[in-house]
Amino acid sequence: LFLPVSVSNGGMISGLGYTPFAVLCGWLVVHSIGSIFQFKNRKLQMRLVWALLIISALGLALPFLAPMFIGAQAHWLAYIAPIVWVLLSYLAWRGIHNDDQLVKSMDRLR
Repeated sequence: LFLPVSVSNGGMISGLGYTPFAVLCGWLVVHSIGSIFQFKNRKLQMRLVWALLIISALGLALPFLAPMFIGAQAHWLAYIAPIVWVLLSYLAWRGIHNDDQLVKSMDRLR
């Protein structure tokens, strides 16, 4: 789904012309899966998801900077993927935060 593709000036499609986006997406996938398995340590999980949110927000600039560095227009997916990732990261952080608040409130009732 997040295949990095760029279109050069001649209209040729190149799958290797947008390597930074591929590296970013690969790192985000590994980081997301790693944060899922930290469910026993909610504080660490929240920090990992927060870092994921910041890195994916910085990734929003990558498609706009690509024409300056590689001379090719980024594929439309390169513009949408970081936005989706930021939104999903925020929703994950909010869910973890709500779970943490629920556990704290149950601890107070004991």
